[in-house]
Amino acid sequence: MPLISLRPREATDTDRRSLVRLINDAYQAETTAFYLRDRMDEITLDALLADGELIVAEDEAGLAGCCFVKQEGARCHCGPVAVDPRRQGRGIGRRLMQAAHDWARERGCTAVGLEVVNHRSSDLLPFYEQLGYRVTGEGPFPYPSETKHPSHMILLTKPLP
Repeated sequence: MPLISLRPREATDTDRRSLVRLINDAYQAETTAFYLRDRMDEITLDALLADGELIVAEDEAGLAGCCFVKQEGARCHCGPVAVDPRRQGRGIGRRLMQAAHDWARERGCTAVGLEVVNHRSSDLLPFYEQLGYRVTGEGPFPYPSETKHPSHMILLTKPLP
């Protein structure tokens, strides 16, 4: 199914439930493996939305993916990025990332940063490296009491031309 919309927009009340479900579905493998709770809930979503913007990908069947972006000076923070598992492999994630890069450029950002949990590095790092991201370090996992295993974040950065 082709995408019919990929644009930054504010989430509506109707979107909130769908976004929580989409993000939890997209992160199911990760959640099952090491989280003690769902990846997203409405309180966490509201905190993200109060602090940044949302880029939504929609197709004829509805919400296909999303990416949160936040400007931090000359840098943009990106993530979480989520694509409906039934629609993965269709280039939606790549298009969401391009939209995030465009969003950052429009605001004068010179770099985009994101984080990947170490347990997902083998499958996610190659995707982000193809997009021009490079590992720049490691950081603590933000919710250490909510994991089944010790975890940390791998920090990635992409300079924007």
